[in-house]
Order: sequence, then structure tokens, then C-alpha cells
Amino acid sequence: GYSGGGDECPNGVVHAALTVFPADGEARDSGPLAFVALAVDFAVRPDGSRFYVASAAGAASSDTSVPFAGIAGSLLAVEASASSRPCIESPPVVDGPTGAVEMAPDGTLLSLSADGDELHLLGDRGGDVRTVRVAAPIGHPRGYRLFHMQTPAFLACASCHPEGAEDGFVWNFQPAGPRRTQTLTGGIMDTAPFHWSGDQPGMHDIMRGTLLERMQTSFDADDVDAISAWVDSLPAPRGDTRDAAAIERGRGHFGSAGCADCHSGDAMTDNTNHLVGTGEPFQSPSLVAVSHRAPFFHDGRAARLADTFIAGHGEAHALDADARADLVAYLRSL
Repeated sequence: GYSGGGDECPNGVVHAALTVFPADGEARDSGPLAFVALAVDFAVRPDGSRFYVASAAGAASSDTSVPFAGIAGSLLAVEASASSRPCIESPPVVDGPTGAVEMAPDGTLLSLSADGDELHLLGDRGGDVRTVRVAAPIGHPRGYRLFHMQTPAFLACASCHPEGAEDGFVWNFQPAGPRRTQTLTGGIMDTAPFHWSGDQPGMHDIMRGTLLERMQTSFDADDVDAISAWVDSLPAPRGDTRDAAAIERGRGHFGSAGCADCHSGDAMTDNTNHLVGTGEPFQSPSLVAVSHRAPFFHDGRAARLADTFIAGHGEAHALDADARADLVAYLRSL
């Protein structure tokens, strides 16, 4: 499992780092930022002497069950001279989750709150922060706020699942081994049991293990239900439907090659484990918006959709090149 970024710097296994690239293109310095989760934006002074990092992570509130949730997001100021340190600790110049930051031509620093309701203005030479209310708060649902809340491990659910999706990364979990981050979009609750191994019957089971073992916190049943409702509402990205003829031919190959035996129904899964030539039995993943989730398989071994057509994984490997191209077109349309 994972729960921290190491002994030298208090941050999570997913954390922000500052790397300076001078004009010659050679990376000069790189250092991790302490206490920062969900770094989402960045600005730099015109003279390059200071950097500003926006963190969108939220903190525990009175309507959650989490007694301590680390340090809330903020806008941090980092001196360029600190970029080579093994751990960069910087004071916040604006408190509260921050969604965007920009340096205006006149040297004024502008930052927008993560809720989109407040604009903070700060002179380049420092001084008081001026706050301007620009809109009503977005009013995110409770599940969203919990999902983006920083925990004592300096992680949020969104650290690996940005916007409820996935980071494209293959993590090495022990003792399970390599596991490609799975998306939570497109109706996740219809794909239970969860995890590649199908060993988590429901959301309460998967949240219990993830929160306690990797994020050093816990949520009560109401919090888990709130997160479940929010992620289950997230739409999947749209597929590419431009080549209707190829898609229709590919749909036929999808059935004749046996793909539909395991990937069926609205969720495009039979919710069952199978041996498909990649080692142990794995859960049939949903193919909804599958083209957006390269690399493929549990360990990311397949860089392209066509690379998933292997012996033991249906009969798609026996198709000729044209049929395989049509099958890819169909998969990309989902």
C-alpha cells in the first residue's frame, strides 16, 4: 500500500514538485512541496524570483465524520531560491482552497477560490490581500467536498482520481502487485464488485480499506454514501462516433469474436472475474468510454486498444487487420 511521500518531506505519495527550467532547457532544480494536495495551478513573477502554487484541497467541515483532515488548500508563495531544497515548505499568502492563479501585467497577483466565488488580489510586493466576491458559491454537493478533502496522509480521493476519473498511472500495491488506476465515471455502482480482482463487494468495503490503509483516516456510513452518490452521477467522456460504417462493422466483430460474452449490458461488463491471458482472474472492466483510459489491462501492459487483442482474451486476435481496425473503431465509439 501507500500512505506517505517518504521520511524527508511531509506530503503524500501523490504530491506537487517544483522544477525550474532555465532558458537553456536544462532542468536546474526539483523539490517536493510539503503539505500540499491537489496542486492545480501555477504562476510566476515576471523576474522569476517567486512562484505561486494553487492547492484546491478542502478541509474537514462540521457535517463530515472526519476528525482531522490535514491542511486545507491555499495559495502558496515559493521563493525560487528554495526550489533545490529536498523539501519545500512555504507559507500561504491566501488561505482556503484555491482553483486558479494568474499574474497580471501590472504585477498584481490574482487567485480564484476553488468554489469560484471569491477573487483575491495581492500586490507583487506583498501587503494585504483584497478580496472581491464575484459570484455565488458553486455549492458543490457533500460527496464532492469529501472527495476533494485533504486527509492526514496529505492525499485526497481526487489525488488519484482527478474529477472522479483516473490518473493514467500504474501503481504497485503490495501484495496485489501492479494495478492501473480505474475510473469512477460512467456509473461506477453498476460495475460492482470493485477492484481489478473483484475482491471489494461494495463502496463501503473499498472505502474502508483505501481510507484506513492508504489515507490515514475514515468516513462514516453517511459520508461513504455521499461520495458514492456523487461519483455515480459522473458522466463518462463521449466516444468517437464519426465513422459510422466502421463502427457498425466493428459491432459485428465485437459479437462474433466473443467480446460481448463478458462485456455486455449498459455497463459493458458481466461483473465477473475471468482468465484473459494476463495471469490471475480479473474483473471484466466496463468498456464505457474505454478509449479514454490508455494504457489498458490491470497492469497497463497494452498501450493501444489493438494491443488488448491477445490469445485468451476472446477471439479478436484471430481477426484480420481490417476487422481489427473496425473493432477498434467500435470500441472508440463507446
